[in-house]
Amino acid sequence: KGESMYSKDAKDVGFTEKTAVEMMALINKLHKSQAMEPRKVAIETASNEENSSFAKQKCAMRFLWSNKIVSVAKTLGKTVEMTVFPGPGNEEAMYIRPSMFFCISKSSKIKDKAGAFINYFVADIEANKVLEADRGVPVVAAVRDALSANLDEQNKKIYQYINFVGNFSKRPIDSVFPPTDRECRRIVSDLMEQVYYEKMTPEQAGKKWIEDWKVTLSR
Repeated sequence: KGESMYSKDAKDVGFTEKTAVEMMALINKLHKSQAMEPRKVAIETASNEENSSFAKQKCAMRFLWSNKIVSVAKTLGKTVEMTVFPGPGNEEAMYIRPSMFFCISKSSKIKDKAGAFINYFVADIEANKVLEADRGVPVVAAVRDALSANLDEQNKKIYQYINFVGNFSKRPIDSVFPPTDRECRRIVSDLMEQVYYEKMTPEQAGKKWIEDWKVTLSR
């Protein structure tokens, strides 16, 4: 929908109440129709992806980060197929989320050495052969190309998927998150629980989501 979680200065909500209500209505619909696993089951299997209902072949689909798929496929004992979510912006995409962020302290006395290490970690082919995409598909095209020849079937599918969605992902990454990000995520998780158990309507939850985030982000 072209919206973000937070405003550019991370001091306000970056999406509308209408979008918040629509999301709550969607998860309510999925939960009630049993298209989504019961909340109790989701909590019981949330310890790790290898313990999920999907890995145990008790549900058909799961949202996963690409670098988690290999371990889940090993648990399943079969190759996992990947596809994109349907949605309102089918000709566009969200940004591709890095599996990790690197930073160098402003006060560092060895900025050049730190930068050289990050460059090695990201761009060196031999280093990435050791990593085997455990930290995600390499961002550098030359590294991806070098590794592609010796991939197993599952990793080939992951690389192909990332290359495919890369054709649509033109949006810059959300670079600023507030210090209260963890608290904000807890708020929306708690509100989703209220909707799951029908203690709040999607309209009520969406409205309160905006209200609570505005208070939290204004601190």
